[in-house]
Amino acid sequence: MNTSLHYADVLKQLKEYESRNEERPVIRWSFLSNVTLDMLFPYVKLLCFEAGLRPQIAVGGYDTALQDASNGKSGLYAAPPDVCVVALRLESLAPALFRGFGGLSPQQRQEETSRVLQYVVSVVEAIRRHSAAPILVHGFESPLYPALGILDFQSLDGAANTVRALNLELIKTLKRFRDAYVVDVESVRARVGQKEFFDARYWHIGRAPYAPHALEEFAAEYMKFVRACRGRVRKCLVLDCDNTLWGGVAGEDGPGGVLIGKTFPGSAYHEFQEAVRELARRGVLLALCSRNNPQDVQEVFAAHADMPLRWDDFVSRRINWNDKVSNLREIAKELNIGLDSLVFMDDSEFEVAMVNKFLPEVAAVRLPEEATSYRGLLESCGLFDSLEFTDEDRRRNEMYAAEQKRQTVRSGA
Repeated sequence: MNTSLHYADVLKQLKEYESRNEERPVIRWSFLSNVTLDMLFPYVKLLCFEAGLRPQIAVGGYDTALQDASNGKSGLYAAPPDVCVVALRLESLAPALFRGFGGLSPQQRQEETSRVLQYVVSVVEAIRRHSAAPILVHGFESPLYPALGILDFQSLDGAANTVRALNLELIKTLKRFRDAYVVDVESVRARVGQKEFFDARYWHIGRAPYAPHALEEFAAEYMKFVRACRGRVRKCLVLDCDNTLWGGVAGEDGPGGVLIGKTFPGSAYHEFQEAVRELARRGVLLALCSRNNPQDVQEVFAAHADMPLRWDDFVSRRINWNDKVSNLREIAKELNIGLDSLVFMDDSEFEVAMVNKFLPEVAAVRLPEEATSYRGLLESCGLFDSLEFTDEDRRRNEMYAAEQKRQTVRSGA
């Protein structure tokens, strides 16, 4: 989704998708909430359409989450849901914890947090009696300005830390249920900022607390879970070299002339490589696809021993003057994965456009003009997010590299 779109533009794009009446797999959503979420649904629908899915949304009543979840004949279950979202805001669920914390005794605070946790568990249990769909449960916002001000943050028993402890307990408790996950509301708020997260006016008018930017971020967060639950996680990151892994052009600037290091401007590329390395540690395969002379690229790696990424970190390399569409096909074939497992990142608008046109299965991402934004773009894309991490994931790049060596030995024998 284009994050610069206004709400009216989202509605316009959504109307265009709906008018096409294309054949798409249906994804059914059920929402349970104690706030008004009407403006959220267009964002969810648009992201579904962009992912090749046709959304259908069922919504429970206002602040009747437990009743609706318990009623097997409610509209939430009229058609078996594929995703259930439980969006309960603490200010509505436990006003005393959110606004009247100072008036509660330690025992009353404990009783309130226990009550909140038990209510959420009861909702999840009720859903599980009627559906096996993944359940996405909103965590709770901690107060930004607690009654005791900065003193509150110095106490483990203060309002802010009480809510943080409640969120941790929620994570632990949901481990009892299959496919029940916490949506980290605090992270959403941190990413968009409080001014773009909470809309006080609409909260008072219609109990609709979230501003458009927050709603867009929530929708994107949900889709990360959808991709992970449906096995649509990307497996391989394919990178250009010049002005992507480093600044400048290896063949023109020479191995020592490219920008890469711990001081600006090379630090932006260094940080980007660090983020790529973290993905590799999570089991994401790395590949190179660059219009270059192979020797020039290898010399850059050799000349910069402090670069986070090394030549051997890449399990597939296509460094030549062929078109990148053909090279990406070869990378997928060599690694024995589908084109829909690839994410291709390049600074060139032309190259990304060609991949989008001829290989729509590949997630082609154009890097922004400012290299300082590279890392943030990679870390926020969510294309590699998974809900499990195994020893095999940790060792995947190592295993692919070992297999390549075996094949090289066999072919040379």
